[in-house]
Amino acid sequence: VLRKWNSNDLLVLKEIPEDLRDSSEVHPFTDDSKYSKTLGIEWNIASDRLRLNVSNSPVPNKVTKRSVVSDVAKVFDALGLFSPATVKMKILLQRLWEIKLDWDDPVPEHLMETWSQWRRELPLLSDIHIPRCYAPSGFSISSMQLHGFCDASEDAYSGVVYLRMTDPTGDVHTEIVVAKTKVSPIKRLSIPRLELCGAQLLTKLLCHAKRILNIPVNSVFAWTDSTVVLTWLTGNPRRFKTYVGNRISFIIDQLPPDCWRHVAGTQNPADCASRGLFPLQLKDHDLWWKSPKWLQLDTSHWPVQPKSLSDTVPEEERAVCHLTTITPINPVISMTRYSSFGKLKRVTAWILRFVKNVRSPASERSLSPHLLVTELSPAENYWLMIAQKEDLPNEYSALKNGQPISRNSRLLPFRPIWDKNHSLIRVGGRLSQSILSYAQQHPVILDGKHPITKLIILSEHLRLMHAGPTLLLSSLNQKFHIIKARKV
Repeated sequence: VLRKWNSNDLLVLKEIPEDLRDSSEVHPFTDDSKYSKTLGIEWNIASDRLRLNVSNSPVPNKVTKRSVVSDVAKVFDALGLFSPATVKMKILLQRLWEIKLDWDDPVPEHLMETWSQWRRELPLLSDIHIPRCYAPSGFSISSMQLHGFCDASEDAYSGVVYLRMTDPTGDVHTEIVVAKTKVSPIKRLSIPRLELCGAQLLTKLLCHAKRILNIPVNSVFAWTDSTVVLTWLTGNPRRFKTYVGNRISFIIDQLPPDCWRHVAGTQNPADCASRGLFPLQLKDHDLWWKSPKWLQLDTSHWPVQPKSLSDTVPEEERAVCHLTTITPINPVISMTRYSSFGKLKRVTAWILRFVKNVRSPASERSLSPHLLVTELSPAENYWLMIAQKEDLPNEYSALKNGQPISRNSRLLPFRPIWDKNHSLIRVGGRLSQSILSYAQQHPVILDGKHPITKLIILSEHLRLMHAGPTLLLSSLNQKFHIIKARKV
């Protein structure tokens, strides 16, 4: 059986058995000192007003994180009506976690001042009396609207909901309904993202109040001072990054974009809760308790909505298309047609002989049925040049023109030099002082990914009767330096 019943109507109270009442005494309704307590809230029967039940224990000799958490936990505000004051301590607790303070370590001096002032002023919250009934006595309600405000700062984001009631004569009365705050994540977010989190929080509050008070959605208004959030809400959620898109989808699914409006930051009561107030500041803060003054006037006095929203739309998901342009070298034949580097060299050598014979007088033409070594060497150099031009274009152009290569070039550790006789890039360094041959002192630099390089490696592998990687690399290093050769 439900017990501890109480009522501000004497007739109702007399009908409740004494063992089920909150008190066996029937309170005289002229006694302002009688309070009924529940969930941290005290209800004065005579005045029909609510106040926060605050109990302040003596200040401990040593203020630690444990004692601060204990003091904050004593303030239980189920409806969030005192959120501007409680969020002040939520932010302070987050600072204690950020500096990794142990439970019994003393609170740093720069945070002690905030805590001391808040604790000193905490009893003042008991002096704030809130009407239990949304409408004043004798007020005849002809229509009701819900107005919610949201805001965010670097420390916290918040939402607060007001009930706007109109009587048949046009008089308006507003009353605070519910509010909620959340501290910003330790992993810092941008202000627009925090504003969006505030809008999501307000959406949940409005939907809850709308369902409880049975108010149609066309009488629900949501206000924010962020034009970026309003721009997001009028766009397609698929346009934006996942974090933003998911929250936009949730918000517009519950509250259509037509419900959202813009309000100046100075007229936004949620600003109090996102930044926090000390109890003394909250006590007489009309913007928080009574809502903006224009909300109690006709709709013609409401804020004028901007014709254009934010010019920039952050968090927009952009499709990235990578375009690779390749300057064709236009070789005489395709290297991919041949699976053997030896055959590719011979075919190239025949073509180069044909070109030379066409351009030379009859007495200087080569008519031998066999290719000479002097003809195979230019054919090999031709394909080495093609490979370097395609895979090392910047370095090839710079060295050819006598310019230094970029400091970010992968060839920089090899101190490359230009072989003007064969138009090739070769490895530089102190091996030039050795008695090795020129090709061994300055091997030709090749990229391991190029098809020509792979044909050279395959050809050498077969020539050495399928030798292992160590012997194969040793043989290749006599003429070539292949980048990432072992991996290839």
